Amino acid sequence: MAVLIFIGKFLLILLIILIALIVLLLSVPFGYYINLKYEQGVVINIKVLWGKLLGIKGTYDNMAGFVAKIIIFNREKSLNAKKDTEDKSINIKKNKDKHEKNSKLNIKELLDKSFLQEIISYIKKVVAIIKPKVINGKFVFGFDDPSITGCLSGLLYYLNEILPKADFHGEPVFDQEIVFMDMNIEGKIILSSIVIEFIKLVLKKDVRRKLKNLKNVETFG
Repeated sequence: MAVLIFIGKFLLILLIILIALIVLLLSVPFGYYINLKYEQGVVINIKVLWGKLLGIKGTYDNMAGFVAKIIIFNREKSLNAKKDTEDKSINIKKNKDKHEKNSKLNIKELLDKSFLQEIISYIKKVVAIIKPKVINGKFVFGFDDPSITGCLSGLLYYLNEILPKADFHGEPVFDQEIVFMDMNIEGKIILSSIVIEFIKLVLKKDVRRKLKNLKNVETFG
């Protein structure tokens, strides 16, 4: 009986420590850097640092997968097993072919007025929370429907006006289909605030419906 009581207390202490660590990570400000690129596919580079002691960096490529490293006292250690990396390398061509087949997005879904209003409202709230020191990007875009190209050009101009420190450069192309993006965001943030706003966003029925439609287009397009 005494052993069971000891084990119970030990597990309770571990649970309390785990909860405390999660609360700490969600409430302590941390520095971040995000680079988002799109040309033939999506490439995301992320670096997060808690002080100068602990951090994580990762790269996501929709053809090669996600590669992550943990940073401890400025030393980096890979979190990806060697076998996983080799398997991903073997499957890059297969994933690339699949991506090329399914890469078309229904842009008109994204430009739906009510959906755009929800997304812009969310972006404004997030920017107010994260207060980035740097937020810039270069965008080159052209679609078979010139009205869509024009709408996106106007949207970029609008974002430059409403987002503090935003520096977005758009190059609309009306005589060919092309999409290129290179965007950078850098600053400090408290993660819990972003999580709360994101949950509020995805709980809205219209937003969930649009995201589901976009997922179906990506999967079956």
